Amino acid sequence: MGKKSLLILTVLVLCLAFLINEGESATYYLDVVNGNDSNSGTESQPWKTVAYALGITSPVGPGDTVYLRGGTYREQVRVDKSGTENNWITVKNYPGESPVMDGSSALTGWTQATENDPYLTVVIGENIYSHTNYSNIYWTRVEATRFPTGLDGTVLFENLEHCRIASDPNQSEGYGEDPSEFREVHEDCYGQDAYLYDEALTQENGYWEKKSGYWDEPIVRVMVYNANSSIRRSKVDTYEKLTNYGKITFAVALGYNLSVGGTLKDCYRLINHPHVLDSAGEFYVSGIETIDGTDYRRIYLWPKYRTNLTENIRMIGGISYAFYNLSIQDPSQYPVSYLAIEGIRVFGYSGHSFHFHAASSKRGNDLIIKGCEITGGADFGIYTINYDRVRIENNYIRRCAGRGALVAGGDRCVIKGNDSQENGSTNLSFYNVTNSMMIGNKVGGQRTAHGNGTSCYGVGNMMENLLVANNVYYACNSSFQNVKNVTLFANLYYVDDVHGTSCINNWPRADGMIGYEGYFVYLHNTVYDCRTSGGEPYDAVNANSPHSDFAPQGEEEGPVATWYMYNNIYHGFSGWRDGDWANGTPRTRVYRGQNIYTWYQWDQRPSYGWSLGTGEAECFIHNVSGYKNADYELGDIFVNPVYGAGDWTPKEGGPANRTGRDVQQLLHDLGIIEKFPEYDFTKDLAGNPWNSNPSIGCYEYGAVSLKGDLNKDGKVNIQDVQCCVNHILGKQNWGSAADVNGDGKVDQNDIKEIINIILGGK
Repeated sequence: MGKKSLLILTVLVLCLAFLINEGESATYYLDVVNGNDSNSGTESQPWKTVAYALGITSPVGPGDTVYLRGGTYREQVRVDKSGTENNWITVKNYPGESPVMDGSSALTGWTQATENDPYLTVVIGENIYSHTNYSNIYWTRVEATRFPTGLDGTVLFENLEHCRIASDPNQSEGYGEDPSEFREVHEDCYGQDAYLYDEALTQENGYWEKKSGYWDEPIVRVMVYNANSSIRRSKVDTYEKLTNYGKITFAVALGYNLSVGGTLKDCYRLINHPHVLDSAGEFYVSGIETIDGTDYRRIYLWPKYRTNLTENIRMIGGISYAFYNLSIQDPSQYPVSYLAIEGIRVFGYSGHSFHFHAASSKRGNDLIIKGCEITGGADFGIYTINYDRVRIENNYIRRCAGRGALVAGGDRCVIKGNDSQENGSTNLSFYNVTNSMMIGNKVGGQRTAHGNGTSCYGVGNMMENLLVANNVYYACNSSFQNVKNVTLFANLYYVDDVHGTSCINNWPRADGMIGYEGYFVYLHNTVYDCRTSGGEPYDAVNANSPHSDFAPQGEEEGPVATWYMYNNIYHGFSGWRDGDWANGTPRTRVYRGQNIYTWYQWDQRPSYGWSLGTGEAECFIHNVSGYKNADYELGDIFVNPVYGAGDWTPKEGGPANRTGRDVQQLLHDLGIIEKFPEYDFTKDLAGNPWNSNPSIGCYEYGAVSLKGDLNKDGKVNIQDVQCCVNHILGKQNWGSAADVNGDGKVDQNDIKEIINIILGGK
């Protein structure tokens, strides 16, 4: 046989093998109500559990699809199945149905509290002090092993809504922390970490002094500025009634001295004590009681509706993960690869809802989590470590007690199109990743003292080659540390005087050795209204930006960081300077132009040698003391600058209208376009093309908004439906954009119109 014939035969054999392999792919079905794991897995004979389908013994293999029918799957799934590069395994919702993975469990057996309930009553001598609202409170016993080590981590739901742990002061929500609702630390407590004074604790009846079943030391949670504005916790050891206030001594010192802090002062709240169980929707967890050798705790709940006690009170505990692979802990388990999980609702797990952790020496790769709804978890929503080419895409993530999603130790990872808000910590995070993107996400509203909208942190390593683009930040920030070669492109940050925050934070190296290196590219970003309620601005770009505060040990000159800053609108302190020196040697270079400033940092004034760059404009809308009076209003820059309902496209004839610089050549010269071929740098935040002389900010002048895109994030989706509903209810005002069908009024017909657009009908 000749070489040509042999080559043809080889190609035919490979093609035949490929076709056979493709033909072997199968489709399997799960039905939690009517299924059985001993069935064949066909649509007429479905399996029952996801754990079986993705377990070792099932026939699912590369190229197969597993459909979950609607229903609630109360299970934890160890994933032991991997696909191949050309034949992924896909686990997804059956078309038109909504399967739910639920890690919570129902609490039943509720008993109405009595006037002399031992856990709600204090007996001092001959005096009996009953709980004022005992008739509204119900209790049930739960095995002590089901509670987290810190009782403040107990998560309870009433009709799928978070209950609030008993607190003083009260918190408005049942998840996360809101320090604006804490009580400020008394100034007499500054400089130490062992106690605090509380002016509210002046009870005459000994509630706090009495160590009994009622006492079960409450927990104090303190936001400490010196601890990077994080929450420190301790049990209360003793309470001493002083003349003007009570003195609380911590069982364990906080480890950081209390202080006046920064913008957010040190503050605290007391939780988990029956004395502060004072409103509907709150609960309290008692101390241990032992019955027949088994330890229990009681949960005391003031339900919003007593009818929910029959079946609608649920608790997190006992089921850690919805989907997981922990090959780092189990040498017999291999990391999952080439797996896609799509369209599944995940609710109420005590750990990370999605948890994939591989060893650095035996990495995972190619994992997709897409179109899922992840809510109500006691920790992270999505957590991956040492997985390359991870895609976290188009997920709805809400009210997880930890981060919304964390991708750590990966290469070429993508976090794209997610709506992650109201979580207990940072919404979306990259740790130690390279060549990766955060694009097209909507983040905001985290319930924490120290949390970010997005964070990109090198932990023990320098991260590099990152793109953060087309994201919308609601009252939160993007944060960076130990990074280089970073591009921020066409992001919208907006806050108001209630939700003030710095928007772009660049922190120095944590190890104190070197500052910045590589390039930092800020192009076409809009930072809107960084002010406090007193009119003072927060930083649009944090004052640490491009500083190299620490010189390398034993060296006179460290790495040089180069900053490119063009076409940005900064309403708030701009926060950078043009040079930084260590041991007399310049270590940063800043190239800037075509930026708009509405307020200067103190040393950006002419008296400090700073001046505007090419095409830059000062559009001050407030008086800067001793320097300049107001010249502009925001309405001179934007079409309709209103928080939550505005239009940030440049106003005709305004300072941002087609006054920018064409940055495409710069992006080519730095190799950024080639590094991120998936992202289109020729489009603005709404997907409209930049003009050859582009506008300043994240939107092009004259950009045509998508019909139905009320929140102007460049797409029409379920969030726009919610915006329209809120407009009808009077909770928000989206102006004429809410009249989607153009009939002159906003009603249910506009909601239908948006849904038709989403479904592709119009």
